[in-house]
Amino acid sequence: MTSGTAYYVKVCGYGSSFDITNKYRFRAKLYLQTYHYFSQKSSAQTYNTTNLDILYNSTSMISWKSYINDSGCVMASYAIVLKNLGATTSQKRYDIRNGITDYLQPDPFTVTYANMDFPEITFSNGKYTTNRSGSPVAAQGSTPITGFGKAYSKVDISGTDADKANEIAYQLSLHPEGVAVSFATGKSTHTLVFTQTTHEVPVGFTPTPASKMINLEDEFITSLLDHDAVAEWQESFENKIAMPGAAATSSYDSSFTVYDPAMSSGGAGILFANFWTKSAHGFGAAYRIRIID
Repeated sequence: MTSGTAYYVKVCGYGSSFDITNKYRFRAKLYLQTYHYFSQKSSAQTYNTTNLDILYNSTSMISWKSYINDSGCVMASYAIVLKNLGATTSQKRYDIRNGITDYLQPDPFTVTYANMDFPEITFSNGKYTTNRSGSPVAAQGSTPITGFGKAYSKVDISGTDADKANEIAYQLSLHPEGVAVSFATGKSTHTLVFTQTTHEVPVGFTPTPASKMINLEDEFITSLLDHDAVAEWQESFENKIAMPGAAATSSYDSSFTVYDPAMSSGGAGILFANFWTKSAHGFGAAYRIRIID
């Protein structure tokens, strides 16, 4: 299919039969030909990390590279969706990685850069320093999205696994580029991107209205990514051994294809059932859908 082109579908009854009293329902699922993937873990090298190890906020002793590596799942998830949308920064910005000022492509660094509202960066004593304080990967509502000329909205989801599956599948029908879904278990959170599903939303389903975010959100999400737990999961997955303390199994675990930035390899386009997030949180721990359009 070609972007910007109108397509028409004609529905004909089998054997020329039809019913004038009952409505017909037609469904179609749209998927992209290619989905992009970014890992938040710098060891994966799915994006350019040059100079990020010497980029600091004004009051932080932690480099941006470490922030993204340890807690950058939201920024990486946004980058995946923005890249799928073909977005670039709405203005030319300076990229410290190559010294070029241009319209920047989405990746975990550039989205983090937008999340801080493109702070002033200076170079002194062998390191780059921004004029901002605080965590660069704490998700500040619409800020990392509007820097790429896009809008951000969210749907808070609750109830049964079926309720959550319906909400996610419905949003995917509107957003084939993918939606970011956040999970929480206690104080531990994680976000990844859902792109495709085999789940059919039931007839008569009424979706929860999405909340448009214009100003800064009053919630600051920072993922608490346990790298030992991720490594344990990766070992168990590769060697087909049981994951200790795995989350409860859901009938929807194999209904959704996801892209998980927590993985240094193999994080792209696998069923939710086969990801660390499933073992650490489980489908029932999903609490928010983050939408970019």
